[in-house]
Amino acid sequence: MNYDEISSPIRKFLGGWQAMRQLGFSADDLYFVTAMSARHRTLSIFVKLTTQGKEFLLEVASIDSEAAAQAEYQTVSKAMAKGEIPIEDVARMFEESEAFQRGREFVAALMSKGFVIPSGGSEP
Repeated sequence: MNYDEISSPIRKFLGGWQAMRQLGFSADDLYFVTAMSARHRTLSIFVKLTTQGKEFLLEVASIDSEAAAQAEYQTVSKAMAKGEIPIEDVARMFEESEAFQRGREFVAALMSKGFVIPSGGSEP
């Protein structure tokens, strides 16, 4: 599976997920969540971080269908776990993510919620 075979919302999710991983958070503490966005008032995908007794939701993309997004996420996450997505594509998704593009604000938002950054607080 390559970059072009993954929809934009799921690529954005993977980019946000990778940003959390780059900061040192465990994959076991990261979740795919769909919910209404307070910011955009649309159905959206979030990367949910649950650790250190706290939760953090990183909004990554608006979607039209929760069922379609969930189904694609399942397919793509299995491919990712099997190493079937080229590392160059994963790196591209990370570099295109809002969390990477706005790294300082992303780290500051996590820290303002009381999270200790496992990697010592460096930007993603």
